[in-house]
Amino acid sequence: MAQWPATLPQKPLLADFEREAADATIRSEMDAGPAIVRRRFHRGVDNFGWSAFLTDAQRSTFESFYRTTLRQGALAFDMPSPEDGATVEVRIVPRYRIAKRKPDQHLLVMNLEQLP
Repeated sequence: MAQWPATLPQKPLLADFEREAADATIRSEMDAGPAIVRRRFHRGVDNFGWSAFLTDAQRSTFESFYRTTLRQGALAFDMPSPEDGATVEVRIVPRYRIAKRKPDQHLLVMNLEQLP
């Protein structure tokens, strides 16, 4: 399993961190009365936004990690959880964005899905 590089930020910018819980239910509307709701699966895939500032060197490290190690984002990897630091398995979906903010500063923004 690939590991999030130690030279990259280990925590996201807190202002941009947001978790979206998986919808593990399915609803069936009835002709009359309340809808029937049942569990679709035992453990869903939670999504969360992750962003951090990178230097030029960190940007190169990240892009190499994404293109080579993750095979353009096809593979999952382990990284510290933004909430408690425990190791979690995640995948980048659908792709990341990088914007240059200042000389030697880039903003990395990505959406991750935490795998069960």
